[in-house]
Amino acid sequence: MLERAASVASLVVRHLGAYGELVAQDLSVASAARRRRLWAGAVLAIAALLFAEIACFWLIATVWNTPQRDWVIGSMTALFLVVTCGAAFALRTLSRHSPGLLGLSAQEWEKDRRLLTELLEPRSAETL
Repeated sequence: MLERAASVASLVVRHLGAYGELVAQDLSVASAARRRRLWAGAVLAIAALLFAEIACFWLIATVWNTPQRDWVIGSMTALFLVVTCGAAFALRTLSRHSPGLLGLSAQEWEKDRRLLTELLEPRSAETL
């Protein structure tokens, strides 16, 4: 039993170092991906907002002195409502399917937990 405890302790020490490296790798990959998505999203949001504002101003200026003014303003409002609802749905879908922060680490911890459970559980042949 003492030999088994020594081998388990050795295994635990080796895995603690590997866990540290795995957690650092997980955090590095996740933070880099989130940083890139944040910058791309910010640039996209600002560009889309400016484009929409300029297009709306141009369209309203074009139809200002015509009877279609109210129809155009109402249509643009409806269009932006549809786009907003679509974006909210897409964001909710993406949020549901995003990977966990320490996904690889959790998988490895689960494998090692099972291994340690198998190593530490008493066998019926050894106890007799």
